[in-house]
Amino acid sequence: MLDFGLSRTEFFSSHFEQNPLLVHGALGGKPLFAWSDVDDILHAWNVAEADIELRKGHVISPELYVQSYQDIDDRRLRLLAAEVRRYIEEGATLVMRRLDLRCRKVARLCDCIAEYTGHRLVADGYVALRGEGAFGKHWETHDVFAVQLLGRKRWRLYRPTFPLPMPEQNSFAREEDCPARPALDIWLEAGDLLYIPRGWWHETLPQDGMPSFHVAAGAHTGKVADYIAWCCDRVLPDLLGARATLRPGADNMSVLRELLDEMPRRLLDERLVNAFLRQIQAMGNHPYPGITNWSETGLKG
Repeated sequence: MLDFGLSRTEFFSSHFEQNPLLVHGALGGKPLFAWSDVDDILHAWNVAEADIELRKGHVISPELYVQSYQDIDDRRLRLLAAEVRRYIEEGATLVMRRLDLRCRKVARLCDCIAEYTGHRLVADGYVALRGEGAFGKHWETHDVFAVQLLGRKRWRLYRPTFPLPMPEQNSFAREEDCPARPALDIWLEAGDLLYIPRGWWHETLPQDGMPSFHVAAGAHTGKVADYIAWCCDRVLPDLLGARATLRPGADNMSVLRELLDEMPRRLLDERLVNAFLRQIQAMGNHPYPGITNWSETGLKG
């Protein structure tokens, strides 16, 4: 489904957590989506789950484009299509979160990237027509694989000022740190793929008047800090020193030194590392395989 243009070895040695990667025509010239597919997704969307929003420098109040209605015996919510379209035409971006759970095509796209990288991914979708983008200049705390599906979009990437941020280390209070000049200023066309390492500043800008739809698949990886915390939950309770009590006036430093002398040997257990990685892998979402792939001529008894 996707051609990354280089081997996994080359990707991890030259790009992963280091440098962006742009692949023109990664989808092989075959359109994966039509605009009618986007409308089909929105038609089936459960608006009550609140995973959809309009942004124009800020979150637009859902009360302005979501309506409550009576559906036989239930009260439901639905998008007011005319209002959503109006906001998009005025420069807002429609953000569809966890699109991988709601669209098999996007789920397969994530699975294809996961096979290449070895990491599980989740994806959000973005529809825009004009304006200044949904979020302005910011960095992500996960690696991003952006795939342009319809239309085109401008991406400006700026070098990181805080490399490899952890999930809680976002850029919201650090906008002034973003470099003035972009390291990469490109247009993504339909079928193109762009890899953005976590921590790289970026902003997206639609071409005025041209509808754009792209998905951003985020790779949520197991960090070294995650592994150490995971080990502490599993290893420390087995060590007598970890079960000891720290108390005022006691020789607490000796207790801690003795425990910390033992920890490197425990942490550097390859079997434990592999168990951690298996658990990370098991948390991923896999595409729904489907039940209707039988022959049109029917099944033989």
